[in-house]
Amino acid sequence: RGRIFRLDGAEPVALGDRDPLDRDALRDGVALGLEATDVVRDPAVWDGSLEVRLRVEAEGAAGDDRVAFRVAPLVVSHHLQAPAVVLAANLPGLAEVAYRDDLTDAIVASGAAAGLTLVTGRANDQWSQDHYEAAWTSVPGPAGPQGMTVFLRTPHVDYFTDPLFPLRRAGRAVFEDFRGPDVAGVQEYEPGGTEEQQTLNSLGNLEVVPPHSHDGVEYPFGRLLIGMTDALAPDARFLELLRAQGVQPWIQLDTSWLTVGHVDETLSFVGVDSPRGWAAVVADVGLTLELFAGWAAAGHGDAELFVGKEWLDLEELVYFSATTTVQGVLDDPEVMAASAAAEVETAGQLAVLERETGVEEADLIRVPSLHYRTLGGSVAYLPATANLAELGRGHVAVADPHGPVIDGGDALRAAIVAAFAPRGITVHFVEDWDGYHRLNGDVHCGSNVVRARPAEEDWWTAID
Repeated sequence: RGRIFRLDGAEPVALGDRDPLDRDALRDGVALGLEATDVVRDPAVWDGSLEVRLRVEAEGAAGDDRVAFRVAPLVVSHHLQAPAVVLAANLPGLAEVAYRDDLTDAIVASGAAAGLTLVTGRANDQWSQDHYEAAWTSVPGPAGPQGMTVFLRTPHVDYFTDPLFPLRRAGRAVFEDFRGPDVAGVQEYEPGGTEEQQTLNSLGNLEVVPPHSHDGVEYPFGRLLIGMTDALAPDARFLELLRAQGVQPWIQLDTSWLTVGHVDETLSFVGVDSPRGWAAVVADVGLTLELFAGWAAAGHGDAELFVGKEWLDLEELVYFSATTTVQGVLDDPEVMAASAAAEVETAGQLAVLERETGVEEADLIRVPSLHYRTLGGSVAYLPATANLAELGRGHVAVADPHGPVIDGGDALRAAIVAAFAPRGITVHFVEDWDGYHRLNGDVHCGSNVVRARPAEEDWWTAID
């Protein structure tokens, strides 16, 4: 599980487990380097410990010295870390180009040092958030911590691919595009997982609640947020890999009511100036129904939304007009029923977040949300604002809502801007309807952000 290097030459020289050191090296001192060749995946197999033993033999006598080491854990990044690069799939088509152009404009306007990097499109799979999740690892060094980025590949098994290479093909980017100096990839999954659980294995279903303390316990690197129930959960071996790192306990949310089933559909997190240091962005159906009812009462019931847009029936594979009116939305029994059910479910998710982290109303940013049902579950009817890309402190990219024009402007856009403005956050709108929204995803689903390691990365002071 590890390799030892001799470091006193021009280049590191790998030593075998029992390679001897010469007498001069022992007398004068020799610098050795140690690296692990794997991460902890299952503590029952390997708990991450390594022991280096030096045995000296001379003139019939011998002496031993031993030093114990622990492999550095993987720490999944959170939204308070500055973006280093934003990733999106390099796929053709006007919808993809429009999405990438708007996302690029948002990155530039945010002033982030990050740029947009296009990743080779594989299997026409544009869902960049689902293919991989960026984590980091580091160790102490003489000039400060030495670290690297580690990409976790999705454990999503694609039942339509080559049985010899069963994982979702787009996840190969971890090894084919990213892996190199100071960048590693990790893959862990259980062959033969059920088809039902595969959507939970996509990594839009793995987010991080930023650092916090609650009930006397400190979580300096935050906590993982994973959508699952006792009856249906992501890949067991992948979950064990996450658990084995020992630095980010997880919070479990019920996403079984959603068609896609990912935690990023209804929740996100942004940095703000507050005692907590961050706020939760939550989808709020009740707020949205009040907005629509207010617009109708003010005489704007005929104001149109989704103008010029089309829905795609994913069961029949036919397109039909999405244009409707404020009153038309309120009179749509399917949207109202699905939204009422979503209001109950998201309230349950928020109750879990409150219980686990202590968040209060002052820690929330409530954003518009309505739902409809398709493919046996619930999905966003309005482009999902909570499904956002955090582009650095004070900037988010969200889906253009294509709302009703009232008083000369898009009223949904105005409501979204008003929700974030008190927290000092600028909203950048991204066109994603054709390429993402009508396919049951939004801005976060189509992007991925690799983040710089946090300033406080000394995980070794935060664990037993």
